[in-house]
Amino acid sequence: MRTFETAPREAERLSYQALSIINDLALLVRNYQDTATSNECRNVETGQIIYSDNRDDAAAMVRLKDLPPAPTDPLNVRDALNKFAHFDREQSTFAVIGDRHFMLLSGKELRTKQPFWVARIEVSDLVRACNRSAEMVQPRS
Repeated sequence: MRTFETAPREAERLSYQALSIINDLALLVRNYQDTATSNECRNVETGQIIYSDNRDDAAAMVRLKDLPPAPTDPLNVRDALNKFAHFDREQSTFAVIGDRHFMLLSGKELRTKQPFWVARIEVSDLVRACNRSAEMVQPRS
């Protein structure tokens, strides 16, 4: 697995810029989906999420740039977009596995027994789902 720790520094700089742009776009699409009466893209799977009651376990997943083979929950596009509103930038990273690009976002929820989460989001799946959402709001001629 190639990661941004072994890639050129320029790729890392561009990836952080891209994350900032994706973050802004994700919040816009999420807000649209929350107000739309119907959006078939909302439930498209874009990644996986795992919950933990241990901050160190979540941090280890981020350091390893992968989720364990343990059961994970699917992450639909709406929930993936919501993770951008709540992730911890210090505990998040990127990974490239083969030709697939992933964002690993980590954060904390206060209302659950397992408050720490790590989401692995496949960038191409997320972009396709967001693009489809954007197409749905364009006026028809």
